[in-house]
Amino acid sequence: EYDRRKGSAGQISLFDLSGAAEIQTGIEIPPMEEFPLTELLNMEKEMAGMYLSGHPIDEYAAFARHIRADSIGDILNTENGNYRDRQHIKLLAIVTANKSQLTKSNQMMAFVTVEDRYGTCEVIVFPSVLSQCGSALYVGAVIEIDGTLSMKEDEEPRVIADKIIALPAADQLRFDRVPSSKPSQSQRNMPPKEQKLYLKVPSLESREYRKAKNLLEIFRGNTKVIFYLSESKTQVLAPASLWTSLNDTMLSELSYQLGEGNVRLK
Repeated sequence: EYDRRKGSAGQISLFDLSGAAEIQTGIEIPPMEEFPLTELLNMEKEMAGMYLSGHPIDEYAAFARHIRADSIGDILNTENGNYRDRQHIKLLAIVTANKSQLTKSNQMMAFVTVEDRYGTCEVIVFPSVLSQCGSALYVGAVIEIDGTLSMKEDEEPRVIADKIIALPAADQLRFDRVPSSKPSQSQRNMPPKEQKLYLKVPSLESREYRKAKNLLEIFRGNTKVIFYLSESKTQVLAPASLWTSLNDTMLSELSYQLGEGNVRLK
């Protein structure tokens, strides 16, 4: 009993602090401005895993119409038949994830997940493009993407980035840029002019050949590829498995890996 009384002697009841509590409640919190809408939406995304009171892209709706941006939802809806493999598209979207990867040639590339109001898709960013826009691909960034569709059976459509532009806040956007014209339906259905891709490498055992082979295997298509072997000064037609589909990203990446003077279309 003595020990119990001794132990409680130094204790204070919560009721003894009622006066102090009353003093604390007298503190006033000064009025504060509301967070910008973009910050509020990002907080919602972080806490709830989704946007609740809107979407960051909503503020860019007028600009998206101005540049004639495609809808990710329409691209993913493959049943409508409006999009095809290797078609050029333009997106205005927000970055939700970014994963970097080292290529076999020790160059950094990225797999970026983006979304707009209507859907989510993956954008493949090869080293030549990444070296120009890597700092813009942080989570939460709003970007404009010029790219080429990659549509394969049993896979979700993906976009191969040809160019990425970081956009400022929506109220700072300028609308004086002339929108890029999209090909008409008749132009889309016209067969492309037949060309051959010539690649200059030392030999079929060289490091340069392996770099080219890795890229050609990603961009498979119907364009014939001819290797010029500088060591033996001979030309070799590549097997059909290395024939490619022509697009700006693939050609830019080949030039980046082999040297600009070693890639020719004829």
